[in-house]
Amino acid sequence: MASHGTDQLIVQRLLTTESLKKSQKALIWSGIIVFIQFAMFLFIGSMLYVFFNGEVMKSDEVFPKFIVHYMPTGISGFIIAGLLAAAMSTLSGSISALASTLVGDIYKPYWGKNKSDEQLLKVSRLFALLWAAILILSAFLFMNSTKAVVELGLSIASFTYGGLLGTFLLGLFFKKIKQTDAIIGFAAGIIGMVFVIYYTKIAWTWYTIIGVIFTIVTANIAALMTGKKTSGEAS
Repeated sequence: MASHGTDQLIVQRLLTTESLKKSQKALIWSGIIVFIQFAMFLFIGSMLYVFFNGEVMKSDEVFPKFIVHYMPTGISGFIIAGLLAAAMSTLSGSISALASTLVGDIYKPYWGKNKSDEQLLKVSRLFALLWAAILILSAFLFMNSTKAVVELGLSIASFTYGGLLGTFLLGLFFKKIKQTDAIIGFAAGIIGMVFVIYYTKIAWTWYTIIGVIFTIVTANIAALMTGKKTSGEAS
């Protein structure tokens, strides 16, 4: 729900469809295909474990080692090309989502109201370069990490996924929550996740739901406090 319902990376693709019904179909089929895809990944991983007979190595080295040393030259080349293409498409989509969000939600409402689409496009390209630099520098921070890349990536995403989904659910089910309360809840969700990730041993698969709980609970507490304050001032 967090990645496919609130993440700009997916939402911007849904917006390219012609109608709401088609975007709903695209979203549902995406979920089905991703489920099959991950099932295939797990199957391949299990087969590789059997192939290497339980040899001790870093999890990120297993598949590359199999490609380089045990696959025919032509097939290994196709797989490497596919891996590079998949990485490039994901990176370009992420950078585009970050740049478009920054331009559409922050820059345009405050500083770009009178700018043309061509000018906004140039600004968006500058922001894309900025985010690319930030992502590269961030990657250097995790070069010596012992965690698998998939686990590391999902753990990092969970910093904000809980807050994003929690804020979305606030708007959907809690009609009395104001924007300020939602922002407070979102900030609390991120701060809470920093504590959970760095100071507990809870598995990363629980991060998103914990962030959602932090966000919803804090936003409702903030709404109660501001509501009492408003009623006190009125009386």
